[in-house]
Amino acid sequence: MEKALQNYIEELKSDVASLVYSDGEGASFEDKFTEYCIEVFESIGKSEGARVLSYIHPNSQGGIDWKINGYCLKDQFKDENNKSYFETLDLFITCFKNESYEYNILKDEYTKSLNQIKRFINSSLKRHINYIDHSHTELNELIKIIGKQGKDFDRINVYFLINGFSNHEKEKLEINDVDVFVHTWDVARLFKINETNSVHEPIEIEFEKFTEEGKGLQCLQVPSIDEMYDCYLAIVPGEVLANLYKEFSNELLESNVRAFLGQAGKFNKGIRDTIRTKPQMFLPYNNGITATAESVETKSVDGQMVITRLNDFQIVNGN
Repeated sequence: MEKALQNYIEELKSDVASLVYSDGEGASFEDKFTEYCIEVFESIGKSEGARVLSYIHPNSQGGIDWKINGYCLKDQFKDENNKSYFETLDLFITCFKNESYEYNILKDEYTKSLNQIKRFINSSLKRHINYIDHSHTELNELIKIIGKQGKDFDRINVYFLINGFSNHEKEKLEINDVDVFVHTWDVARLFKINETNSVHEPIEIEFEKFTEEGKGLQCLQVPSIDEMYDCYLAIVPGEVLANLYKEFSNELLESNVRAFLGQAGKFNKGIRDTIRTKPQMFLPYNNGITATAESVETKSVDGQMVITRLNDFQIVNGN
């Protein structure tokens, strides 16, 4: 193991232990590791306002039926009837082992943990959880909101936090007709953010996954104006833009000047509403968007240049 990673693990252990001991008796290492991760997410503009909320519901065999370690409700908006909704629900589930920060999580253990949060989501959406003691006010309120809003969430994110290492791929799930995106955060991913001192995690877009027939995004390369950058022109189908927004939400707009104004501004709200409800009308309603990327990968398909991958994709302007 490289020295820098080993040093980070020792710092991570110390930071989590400090959070536990500063809270005194009753604080758990699992909760404080969750809190540490949430603070990292806050620092990179991901899941801002998240809260630790730990609860384990046992099954009849003495195991775990469902489990939750934290949550965040965000991107609130009102529909045409002035009814309030949340676009995004972030949920956290943590796999924490006290004895080591260097273990590799097994596939069975990875799947078992995901199934625990999946059962929580499914039962909450179906309003089947009505047995939680009234003293758990915050949890009961969260379950109530999930059940009431149901399929009206644009996205549900599951952040799977591991104080070890995982080589399992990010998954997209569908639970009760709702898209659920799984984001696995292990020690290696936390270390990478720590090393780069990044204010956001780069978004990598594989257009072959978002376009019809998996060919990528047709484009024209503009003749070079300056050796510092390349420029490409493309028509992005509204459906592709809507799917990108559905998965990445406002993280696509972190470099957008208008993002500072929030979605309450009439321009941002109009663009957001078009993407959400009428993606096919994005071109006639808007002049277009300007986006940047750290790197662009292209290839030729039937004699036409297509963009296959963008790294650190950001929408910086739109009209």
